[in-house]
Amino acid sequence: MKPETFSRFMISEDGAVTVDWVVLTAAIVGLGMATMAVVSAGVESLSNDTAGQLAEIDAGDMPFGALARNSSGWGSFGLVNALGYDEQHFENWAATGIGDGSGQQTADQDVLDRYNYAVGGLDTWGDRGDAVDAIGALEAEMQSRGMELPGDAPRYADLVGSYQS
Repeated sequence: MKPETFSRFMISEDGAVTVDWVVLTAAIVGLGMATMAVVSAGVESLSNDTAGQLAEIDAGDMPFGALARNSSGWGSFGLVNALGYDEQHFENWAATGIGDGSGQQTADQDVLDRYNYAVGGLDTWGDRGDAVDAIGALEAEMQSRGMELPGDAPRYADLVGSYQS
């Protein structure tokens, strides 16, 4: 090689950015692979734990599990609502119309109107489980007052059974 060609090559900066990017990209890929090697064992362990927990879940279980009922007439079914209200909330709502238990007792006609509204809204409520639980609370309230349930309306026990299946 002629000395002039070699000296021109040594002082030329054409292609230097490409070389820099190749080296930088190789370094980034190397760091990514090193990070994966360090983290992969923990991620695999967590993944196996999660898979084990999911495998233990029975798909037939209701959300929120089978919560114990009192003697209000709801039976032994668990709450099926999506909002996370407890049994006491539904009972207070059925008796007074207010979820916190304060307020005066609701008139019988208002309880019946609420019951008919809940039955009519089974397919239009945001979550059918909320309507099912409301019907259960209202049925229990109506029974505790000695009111008759409408003969053609679906019963809470049947609705819970169909909700579970």
